[in-house]
Amino acid sequence: MKRSIILLLVILLIPAIAEARQSIIFTGDELRLDLTRYDPSPIQPGSKFDVHFTAFNIEDIEVTDINIELAETFPFTIVSQENNPKSLQPGQSQDFKYTLEVNKNVVANGNYSLFVKYKSRNQNKIKIEKFNIYITRTTTKNTFIEIDAPEIAPGSQSTIKATIKNLENYDMQDVSLILNLSSSTIPLAPYGSTTERKIPSIPKNSEVEVEFGVIALASTTGGIFKIPLRMEHHDELGNEFISEETTAILIGSQPELEIEQDETTIYEEGENGEVSLKIINKGSTNTKLLTIQLQETSSNKEYLFGLIKRETQDYEILSQSDIYVGNIDSDDYETATYRLKIKNLNNNQLSIPLILEYKDVNNKDYIEAREINLKINSKEDLGLDNGSPWLIITISILVLLYIIRDYRLWNKKNENKILEDYVRFKYRKILKKKTKPKKISKKRKKRHK
Repeated sequence: MKRSIILLLVILLIPAIAEARQSIIFTGDELRLDLTRYDPSPIQPGSKFDVHFTAFNIEDIEVTDINIELAETFPFTIVSQENNPKSLQPGQSQDFKYTLEVNKNVVANGNYSLFVKYKSRNQNKIKIEKFNIYITRTTTKNTFIEIDAPEIAPGSQSTIKATIKNLENYDMQDVSLILNLSSSTIPLAPYGSTTERKIPSIPKNSEVEVEFGVIALASTTGGIFKIPLRMEHHDELGNEFISEETTAILIGSQPELEIEQDETTIYEEGENGEVSLKIINKGSTNTKLLTIQLQETSSNKEYLFGLIKRETQDYEILSQSDIYVGNIDSDDYETATYRLKIKNLNNNQLSIPLILEYKDVNNKDYIEAREINLKINSKEDLGLDNGSPWLIITISILVLLYIIRDYRLWNKKNENKILEDYVRFKYRKILKKKTKPKKISKKRKKRHK
């Protein structure tokens, strides 16, 4: 019995240890950050654990004013941190650690993103990278069943694995495990198999794994759904035992956001105006709590995330740089408008860097960097040019001269009249033309008859 438990723990620890060692090199080839280990392992919902890092200076000069921070994104909360490096000589390394707590509401086994922010005096820019932390949730309440169910995208198929462990002092006979998907509130259907698995027997102190093929309905918008489980078995004397459990399945996927230029009131370099962006959710699930941040450029800085290096300041932000967009449903869009002063265009193009922060339908956090190319068209290209103002002035003068000449001719015939009489006369004349009935020609009269 003890050997079986130890072996099971070793098997559970192997994937966690294999996943622990990870490395990233921040843009600029200045610093390498290694995630060396996390313990205790495996990591489970509601638990606290330590993440150990090693920062290594791979540059040939000293790196100063180092700032390495972890972002608090679901399901991780920062408890404490120790020994964060501030400066590193060439080839020098330094170990440090963070203590994190896992949200108890994690319901799916798998890798969760741990975002790291980095900045130094040498680079003078913020970089964001991520590590993967594997979290294991075990469902064993009052039964002997472990469920491994990854997140399923709407319209996609997946496999739910169930491990039945016999910890009784007898062999389990005629074992039946039923996955109940009959409720209309559960957007899952069996795929390629039935919802019941039968095992003739499970010897004591052993386990059997079964799989259920399922598909998530394409019409669902995602979420967390409870799935009832029912297990029936007999002991060696024929006594029947029934246990009922509930597990949770996540349906969702990363939203597919696309950003397009919508409208602009800027037509040439040097102008102030508004630029509207259209944010479209082309994914099958909804986006929550979206915030867009427009980054400003200068001659001494790069764009965040190392997207593009600029020698000149292409624009100035005249409005708020952070815009809270909110929720975007699947197959829907919202707009975000910035007021800018354009200082430099490249072939009527303007590249702007954006940082997007949002959550999916299951409150998983995402941080993305996007670069959008704006097309700035002139009024002439858009057909909005109203022509030369001199042409308008010339036409206005000619109309005025005609009115003056016509008034003088009218005044010769009507010497005792004033300008007001002339205006009244012209108004009646125009009104008479509008109300005068049209003459019908003789030919049209004959046809009419």
